[in-house]
Amino acid sequence: MRSFLLAVLSICFFLILLMESISPVAAACHIPSSTDYVFVGESGLDLTRAGVRAGTEIAWWASGFSQNLPDARYNVMDSNNFFVDPAIFSGKIGFWYNLQQNEQIFNLIEPSLRLEVNEAGINHDETWIKKGNLVSFQIYTSMAEMAQRTECFGASITIEMKGPDDAIYTTLGLSGNAPFNLVDIPVYYTPYDTGVVWDTKLDDYPEGEYSFRAVATVNGLSENYPVTDMTVTEWQTFILSVADPKKKVEETPKPTPKPTPEPTREITTPEATIPITIQTTVRTPRTTVVVKKTDLPRPPGANNQKSSPPSSSSSQLVSSEADAGVPPTPEPTEPVASPLSWSLLGVLSVLSLIGFFTSRRIS
Repeated sequence: MRSFLLAVLSICFFLILLMESISPVAAACHIPSSTDYVFVGESGLDLTRAGVRAGTEIAWWASGFSQNLPDARYNVMDSNNFFVDPAIFSGKIGFWYNLQQNEQIFNLIEPSLRLEVNEAGINHDETWIKKGNLVSFQIYTSMAEMAQRTECFGASITIEMKGPDDAIYTTLGLSGNAPFNLVDIPVYYTPYDTGVVWDTKLDDYPEGEYSFRAVATVNGLSENYPVTDMTVTEWQTFILSVADPKKKVEETPKPTPKPTPEPTREITTPEATIPITIQTTVRTPRTTVVVKKTDLPRPPGANNQKSSPPSSSSSQLVSSEADAGVPPTPEPTEPVASPLSWSLLGVLSVLSLIGFFTSRRIS
């Protein structure tokens, strides 16, 4: 019996701890009224305050007015744990009505979410945060409208932060202040400014790469409807360093690549050959032709005249001096009579003979 009582007390104590772990903000944000905004993807909603019971049929008109046949309708099976299923409700924005009573039960809208990281109170370089500066965050979201629900102090948004060596940060430090909690930030207006929450000069934050994104954790939105810029944001990455990393890259001289020497090719230049022409002079021996004079018949009365014998030089042929290797000395030659001259001489000779014999007869 005692063990049974101890077990019951343990269960009760566990339930108390569990109830205390659920913040009143999160619990109250599950109960929208008939005039509140409801977001596609929310789960665990209690629609009883809006007049919805189990089995109630709700309807939607694209025009926004409950006239004629509805464009969409849905039967609520569990009004205490209602899920705005994106497969059914996405795109059907506007008022939904209780079809039986023709009364508004909620105003459906799409969630939206955007995160900005500000350095020293201003927008900074897209990729660099100077170490030593103070950083704050701004959250833009349509889910801040949840603050209109009774006892709801805003939509729970978590800023996820990763540092060098895959370090995960859930709090940020500021000199002289308590750490700022990045988990389940109650966003009750937009844009929501956290104020300065990060002192980057602290030793807890070494130089390196840091990434941030925002996640809507309220009512399971990021799990039920994980759409970028709706319930989650894209990761933003920055380099935390004293000097601008881009300037470091620019100032670092690039090593000049050494040219790879090409293999030396031995080029043999052919020697120029000068053609030498040897001119051979062949000396042709000159041959002197001596023409013998033929004695013409003597005229009458010329018997007493002695004919002088031809000179020995006339009858001799000039030998070629080529064999001696000395160029021959040209000798004067007599002109050679042409054939016409020979004919005249023959006629004159005949006439002389006729005249000779005629003179003999007469004498």
